[in-house]
Amino acid sequence: CIMASNDRLVITVKGKSGHGAMPQLCRDALTAGCQIVNAVQIFVAREIDPIDSAVVTFGSFQSGNAYNIVSGKTVISGTVRAVRESTRAMIEKRMREITEYTCRALGVDFEIDYIRQYPPTVNHNDINQICYESAEKTLGANHVARLNNPYLTGEDFSYFLQRVPGCMSFLGARDDDSAYPLHHEKFNFDESILSLGAAYEAGAAIDLINQIREGSM
Repeated sequence: CIMASNDRLVITVKGKSGHGAMPQLCRDALTAGCQIVNAVQIFVAREIDPIDSAVVTFGSFQSGNAYNIVSGKTVISGTVRAVRESTRAMIEKRMREITEYTCRALGVDFEIDYIRQYPPTVNHNDINQICYESAEKTLGANHVARLNNPYLTGEDFSYFLQRVPGCMSFLGARDDDSAYPLHHEKFNFDESILSLGAAYEAGAAIDLINQIREGSM
């Protein structure tokens, strides 16, 4: 596995708004949302094997519009990453359970929209080895490295690898002037490196064709 699955979820908590001085007449959707976020983080830390890479990140929490009004609605959105399909399925199951039981306990309603986007990206061993050796020939062995652990970013190329044998590789394009990470507003890269990437891909394709002709694959 070179990259994790990438799923998206949106949890909508529906309570009853009212005056902040009379919370007994309300159903606080903000508090329920906070409890869900906290419970999920505890679940990830305590129920998933630390050696089994997985992460749940909530990137958006929207609730309320005034300091003295109990919020009647909370919308939480986030992303789920896992390198194993079994862990991916378990996270989805527990996310639904945590949301349901928390909302029941606090007397609020909920909706959860769990969107399975991309499965884990898993290279095929034979193709991976051909690409690795081709990269060494084209770029030099001192410029090529194997990935020891998968990235928890996601990639739709995973769908191709479910249908046909293949390999996804990374081409380093960072220099002193292009040191910002992915998704940073100033992200950029050295485009001159693309010619080396094209040479590597062409060499790998030729090596693969030759091995097929020789009957070694």
